[in-house]
Amino acid sequence: MAAGGTRHQAELHGMNEHDMVSLDAPDGRIAEALQREDARRDFNQLPDCYPIFCLTENIPKTYWSQIQEHNTGDQPLVEITSIDPDDQAMLGQCEFNYLDPDAVKPMPCVGWTIEACYDFFCKRLSTCSVKRFTGFTFLAIDDACLAASPQQEIIIGSDAGDYHEKPEDPPKLKIIRLPIHEAMESLAALECQSSSPGEIAHRTPFVATVMPPPIFAGTGDKARMYKREALSGIPAPWEMEGGEWGKDDKMEE
Repeated sequence: MAAGGTRHQAELHGMNEHDMVSLDAPDGRIAEALQREDARRDFNQLPDCYPIFCLTENIPKTYWSQIQEHNTGDQPLVEITSIDPDDQAMLGQCEFNYLDPDAVKPMPCVGWTIEACYDFFCKRLSTCSVKRFTGFTFLAIDDACLAASPQQEIIIGSDAGDYHEKPEDPPKLKIIRLPIHEAMESLAALECQSSSPGEIAHRTPFVATVMPPPIFAGTGDKARMYKREALSGIPAPWEMEGGEWGKDDKMEE
């Protein structure tokens, strides 16, 4: 690739030119990733990606290995390492992250709150016109996740429909801290709204509330409304007398 092309790609990805790897280089990491027999699927052909916000710089490789190990559903996970106001530039960095997960990346979200992640998720990702991310669910990693014992944890942020919410209410962020393996097992259920955030946080058995297929819901707002309507008038399992589930609440206020 010509030097000008490398410079253009660096600008597109919000990176320094010297940080980029030429696709023509025989030892280029991206080239190797693309050429492997088991190369990752084309980024633009992926189903909805779950964004990950890194709120700390001190994330060891062993932590990322746990995420990959327990991501048994092969759910696309993409680190958000660009907050460029241009969607194309932001998504270019996301694609770079997906193709080369081990590369050194910018860390623009260090020090953010979960609420700030949610604001970016709503305004830039779930409504992105170029590449659609998940509509309700994102992940975040902070120092407390890394220090959790005996199992390291990860944060799930979700505004999917839940108990005690009226259909017409505005979206409400729920924050759940779970061990990594439990979180990975819960993502699809949250995004498809087959389980509510409260059910995940209280570790109740998945409640098979019948929901219309997403294609019939039309929009995320409608899907959330349908879920809230389905749960209206139903007591939350963890609030039932004699129930054990409420003793293990992983929801943050």
